[in-house]
Amino acid sequence: MNFSIPSQAKRQIGVLFGFLGLAVLFRFWTFFQSGLDWDESLYTLVSQSMLNGNLPYIEIWDNKPVGIYVLYVIAFSLFGKSIFAIRLLSCMAIAITCYVLYHLGQLFGKDGRAIGLFAALIYVASSLQNEGTAANTEIFFIPFVATAYYLVFVQWLQPNQNLKRKKWTFAIVGSLLGLAFIIKYIVIYDLVIILLLTILQLFLKPSINRRQYFNFSGILALLILGFLLPFSLMVGVYAFKGHFSDFFYANFTANKIRTIDRDFSINVVAKAFLSQFLINFPLWFCFGLTYLTLISKFSRRILPIERKLLFLLLLWILIPLAGIFLTFRVRFYAHYFLPLLPPLSLVTAFFLTRVFFRRRPLLKNHLFTRPDSSKSSEGQISISEPGFNLTGSLQISLLWLLTVALLTLFYATPHFRKSARFFYFRLVQGIPDYQDKPAEVANYLQARVSPNEYIYVVDYDPVVYFLSNTKIPTRYAYPFFLIGDNLPKVAGVNSTQELSSLMSKRPLYIIMSTISKEGRHNRLFYLKLNHQLKQDYLLEREDDEVKLYRRRSV
Repeated sequence: MNFSIPSQAKRQIGVLFGFLGLAVLFRFWTFFQSGLDWDESLYTLVSQSMLNGNLPYIEIWDNKPVGIYVLYVIAFSLFGKSIFAIRLLSCMAIAITCYVLYHLGQLFGKDGRAIGLFAALIYVASSLQNEGTAANTEIFFIPFVATAYYLVFVQWLQPNQNLKRKKWTFAIVGSLLGLAFIIKYIVIYDLVIILLLTILQLFLKPSINRRQYFNFSGILALLILGFLLPFSLMVGVYAFKGHFSDFFYANFTANKIRTIDRDFSINVVAKAFLSQFLINFPLWFCFGLTYLTLISKFSRRILPIERKLLFLLLLWILIPLAGIFLTFRVRFYAHYFLPLLPPLSLVTAFFLTRVFFRRRPLLKNHLFTRPDSSKSSEGQISISEPGFNLTGSLQISLLWLLTVALLTLFYATPHFRKSARFFYFRLVQGIPDYQDKPAEVANYLQARVSPNEYIYVVDYDPVVYFLSNTKIPTRYAYPFFLIGDNLPKVAGVNSTQELSSLMSKRPLYIIMSTISKEGRHNRLFYLKLNHQLKQDYLLEREDDEVKLYRRRSV
């Protein structure tokens, strides 16, 4: 039997794999780095524990939902238990987001293919900033959220769809948001937007009868049920296994202490937004100019369908941004703002394609195929395949390409340089641990420590546990849970008592940063640790980054 793939499906698969290749190209150097972010290192440890048959929070503690660990487990199962697996998983998540942006851009209709392709390229480049090179939670929930927005936006542009199809669509939207929610709870603000848009769509109708209210209630119910299903399954597993209290503390009590119980600081919020504005200046600049155009005399050049989409994108940007500030309050890590990049990329692509270079498009709506003889109305969504138009104005085309190149280089130049260095020193010169100190430390330990012996990483990258394949003496493997300022309170642990407990397991090696950044927060912890080191350990190796202590009795 011949199972041939339709040509249209082949083209879509080709586009998706093209974005995957682009993501790998832009992130090539990350495949040679073991430790990009300590959060990522902790996820690897929890996932490794899951592969050994343990639930998250039991053997290795963290305060994230289980979704991120499940994704890591899938990556380890498919590609091997290695750093390569999570780097490839990151590239796949980026590629899927680009593919969704590519289709979101097409909703603009005129020049939609150009807008979609440009937005995807902007996202690939801009996601390198904001700590986006690490396999963080945001990188993985964004594809689910972006797909949900795409489906909802289509509903806004084609409101008269078949009711049965619409119900299934909103059930899928709810499930996508539910899956994203169990990766990071900040997705609740995206649910608020989509619920708001769904309700608005009903009340914007000129007349509403009782049957429409009933149908609308069914759609909302399916949306909410789809959203709750993944979370309910997660709760059910922990309740069945008898670990519901561990789940509740890690997911709710700990996060309440970390966020809601902290005082809101407008100064910290202002500094965080200014930092984001500078990091992503091209995107925020185009964002401002786009919405200024809507209220200026040039607004008549923007079509009604484009106005509607720009309104939807504005909600996608502003409400999650407000949610970030309201939720995290006093400490804003750069990766918190990664979810804003997809809508900002679309707005930037629209501005440059339809406003700044509005005289002639670089790409036509019909690519790789002949135009269909039937012409759709202005408000319809084009579903033709993309292709290049080489007959456009050469001047405008060159300016457009130059703008794309400059925007890409703004974000990607240092990363291309890193990739070139790693390619030369790793692959050409054959230096195995070039600029990868955690891997170097792990290789040193692996030759000296058997898998059934303990090591203890005090204030260095915990990925050393994962790479050296040794035992971990504490469930609080993330160093800041013991040495941080607020995180010991979040974890509900007494640092000095936990130190006594883990040291009773007589770790063969103690690994410390040469210059500790957190000693000032837990002086009693470090006094007790230093006393133990003087009594039972010898400094075996030291450089400008890390110190290794070995137990004397060995």
